[in-house]
Amino acid sequence: MALKGIEFTTLEGKRFTKRDEKLGQVRIDTNSTVTSISERNNKEAEVAFRYSVTYGGAGMITIEGRFIYEGDAPALAKEWGEKRNMPNEMASEIHTSIIQACIPLAILLARDLQLRLPIPLPNINIKDDKKKNRESSGIEVA
Repeated sequence: MALKGIEFTTLEGKRFTKRDEKLGQVRIDTNSTVTSISERNNKEAEVAFRYSVTYGGAGMITIEGRFIYEGDAPALAKEWGEKRNMPNEMASEIHTSIIQACIPLAILLARDLQLRLPIPLPNINIKDDKKKNRESSGIEVA
């Protein structure tokens, strides 16, 4: 699969609380939704999507757009037209592409609205090496 020509049509962010208001524990939910699929030709289909992040009662971010899916367009469009569903492998590729395209924008909108980032940040743990050095002299004996 190849994705080409991604176009964003809606970038919306809202904060429902005041900046100085303590948010406490806020549940962050993200969702990627395909809203429509239409076949352009035998090798291309246009996929419209919505990516949303909700922060409970604190705020929300919505990104909508469309892109061209290159692959087995007839099979994708047929399944979507009949069942509003996609073959699993195609669905995985499409939703991964949506998330990869939208996360950077969602991070920028969250920063500007002073909401928590929609992705977990890694924690860095530095261990005390002094304790480790006392236990071994650094000399290897065979």
